[in-house]
Amino acid sequence: HTIGWAYARLWRHAEAKEQFEIAVRLRRDPQIADELDLADALRALAGLVLIVDKDLARSRAMYKEALAIRERRLGKDHPLTVELLGFLAQTQRDAADEPGYLGLAAEAIRRMTGKTSSNEELIAEAEQMLDEVSELWKQGRREEALSALRSEMRPYVDSGLPMYAVVGVFLSVSYHRERAGDYDAAEPLLHEAVRIARESNEPMYIAQALGSLGSLHLRKRDYTEAAECLSEELELEKRIFGDEHSHTLTTMNNLAVSLHNQ
Repeated sequence: HTIGWAYARLWRHAEAKEQFEIAVRLRRDPQIADELDLADALRALAGLVLIVDKDLARSRAMYKEALAIRERRLGKDHPLTVELLGFLAQTQRDAADEPGYLGLAAEAIRRMTGKTSSNEELIAEAEQMLDEVSELWKQGRREEALSALRSEMRPYVDSGLPMYAVVGVFLSVSYHRERAGDYDAAEPLLHEAVRIARESNEPMYIAQALGSLGSLHLRKRDYTEAAECLSEELELEKRIFGDEHSHTLTTMNNLAVSLHNQ
C-alpha cells in the first residue's frame, strides 16, 4: 500500500496500480489486515484502474465494494463513506447514467445534511443554489460567486467531508444540465475544483480539473479560455503519461481544436 502511494506520487501510475493490486489481494486475508484496510486499498485501486486501464466497470465494482465495507463498519453517514458515494457518482457520470449519478448525489446530500426529502426535492434544492451562484458568475461577479459557493458548501465540509468530495457531489447535480447545453451551473464549480486541486499539489488532480474546465470552455466555444486550460493540462499529462498515451493525445486534439478556432 505504501509503495503504491509512493509510485503514484512519482506519476508512475502503472507501477502504483500493480502494488495496489497486491495490496487488495493481501488485504482480503483477515489474518493480515482489517476490513477497513481493504476498503482503503480498493478505493485507491479503483481510481488507478480508471487512469491506467480505463476500465469503468471494474472501477465501479471496487468503489461499490469499498462503500459496502465502510457502510457496515463506519456507518452510512460517516464522511469516509459519503466520500465514496461521490466517487461512485463520478463513474456513473462517465457512463452517462443520469438516474444513477443523480440518485447517488441526492443520497450523498441526504447523508451529509440529515434531510429526509425525496431525491427530486434534494436535487431541486441543490440546483437552486447553483443557479444563484451561476447568476452572480454571469454578471461578472466571480469572486462573489465563488464566495457564495464556498459558503453553501461549508456545512458539508464542517461535517467532515473533504471539499473536493463536496464539489464532486454538486458537479453530479450540474452535469445533467450541462448535457442539455446549460453550462452556467458547472463553470463556478469547476473553477473551485481547479483551485482545490492546485492546493493539493497533486499533478494528476490538477490535470483532471483543468481538463474538465477546458472541455467545458470548448463546448461553450470560449476557445481562448479553453486553450489556456488545455495547454497546462497537456504539459502535465506529458510528464505523467508520456507523449503517446491516449489521455495526452486526446488533450492534444482538444487543444488543437481550441487554437484553430481562436
